[in-house]
Parts: sequence; C-alpha cells; structure tokens
Amino acid sequence: MASKEEAPLGLLDQPVLLEGKRKRTVSQLYNVAETSKKKKTLEQHVGSGTKLQNIPSVEVMISQRCRIDDLRMLYQICFGVNGKSNAVKKDLKDFQGFGFNKSSDQYSKKRKVLAQYSKSGLVSQFCTPLCLQRTGSKDELIDRILDFLLNPSDAGLVKPAAAKKTPKPRESKKPQKSKRTKSKEESVESKSQEESKSTEPETTSESVEESKNEEKSSPDVSTADDAAAEE
Repeated sequence: MASKEEAPLGLLDQPVLLEGKRKRTVSQLYNVAETSKKKKTLEQHVGSGTKLQNIPSVEVMISQRCRIDDLRMLYQICFGVNGKSNAVKKDLKDFQGFGFNKSSDQYSKKRKVLAQYSKSGLVSQFCTPLCLQRTGSKDELIDRILDFLLNPSDAGLVKPAAAKKTPKPRESKKPQKSKRTKSKEESVESKSQEESKSTEPETTSESVEESKNEEKSSPDVSTADDAAAEE
C-alpha cells in the first residue's frame, strides 16, 4: 500500500517548546493605482477647444459670479462624475471640450441627461455660467449647450452683466422734532412769560398801597411841633 502523507499537527497537538528557527511570513504591500477613476475620466474628456479659463466672460462667471453648488451639474456633464468642492472650479476652468463627436454614443447619453432638466434648469445650471443665449425651445438650448461643450470658443457669447455695487450704510441721524412738539413747547414758553409779566405789576401795586397806608397811619412830627410853639 502506498504510504499516505501525514497531515500537519494542529496548534493544540504541537509541543509547547518548538525547536529550530521560526518561519517568517513575507508581508505583501498593497499597490495603490497611480491614477484614480476621476483622473482617468478627466483625461478622457480632453478636447481641442479653448480652455474655459481663456474665455474671459466664462472665466468671470466661474471664478466670481457662480457658487460651487451652482456649478455641480455643469461639472457632472463635463466630466461624468461628482467633483469635490475644492476642485470644481479648478477643473472646469481647465475643461476644453469633449473628446468625442456628435455621432458617438457618449453624445447621445449626454443629450438624454440634459433632456431630464426643465427649461429653467438648463438656463440656470448651464446657459448662465457658460454665457450662452437663453432664448429658444428646450431642444435648442440642449443643442446650444452640447455644441459649446464639444468645442468651447468665445464666439457668440453673452457678456455677463456688471456686478451691482452694494450701497454704503447710511449714518443714523438724530430724530427731528415734529412741528406739533415745537408748537407745544413754544406755547408753554409764551404762557410762562405771560405769567411772569402779570405777576410783576401786582407786586409793585401792592407795595405802593402798603407804603401809602403807612404814611397815613404815621403822625406828622413837624405839625405837632408847630402847634406846641404857638401855644
């Protein structure tokens, strides 16, 4: 009979003390891919048009006028992924067109995605940041957006409106007194003046009368001396 190979002993069956050198397992490092999925997607969408950062009106809209949340749908159409907040504007300014043409399946997929938006959504999410004309039907807006994204250029774009200047805060003025309060104060002052004038002559007349009464009541000393001399 053929001898069967002996199975290795389990950990509990092995002796407590082992002789010889311990076998070391070789550690295998995890190899991270050099390029992520997002970077590969960005490389596939390198077109032959003008970079958006080299189109002045579009660069102003992306850098200054539009918020990051307003550019997320445009980013998804351009690159096919959701961008991080710190890379949305930077990647969009480097965008220079799709790497496919109208006859490709990718073009029809982009058109289906844009068809899900309403007309107002196409205007606010795509036409406004790209400075495209906002008039026309929904299909005309979709064609205009895709034609621009296939080959971006400065031709036929709408210049962004000038930014509104914020008014300076006005200085707080002291509240002015109304005419009624002024008239009331004037009337009170006039009354007080009249009362003071009316009291002054009364006091003088009373003092005059008192002085006259005192003169009458006091005896005339000169007349008394003359009468004593005659006697």
